[in-house]
Amino acid sequence: MKTRILCLVLACFSPAAGAADSAQTMEIYTAEDLLAFAERVESQPETNAILMADIDISHLNWEAIGLNARKIYNGTFDGNGHTIAGLTTYAGDFSYAKGLFFRIGENSVVKDLTMSNVDI
Repeated sequence: MKTRILCLVLACFSPAAGAADSAQTMEIYTAEDLLAFAERVESQPETNAILMADIDISHLNWEAIGLNARKIYNGTFDGNGHTIAGLTTYAGDFSYAKGLFFRIGENSVVKDLTMSNVDI
């Protein structure tokens, strides 16, 4: 009986149990997850993320996160000690918009992240 009650309580407070919270933390395991995070930041620039594995994005022609909507990233991106490898940016007419993020707000945090084999 106690187990069922605990499961019910946890489900009530789980982010998946209700409407998505724009500030919830996205877990990034793959290049596809990183792309999904980038897409979400276009409409919700306060989205937080934590990198859960080393990922290689060398097969992508990377466009800085927030570039399409000209958004300033206002969340926390926790690299969690992991590496993003192979970042090659495509900025088109925006030669100043190269890197993982287009712009980062003054209260944003990008931490504990290693970038390797970067070409910008």
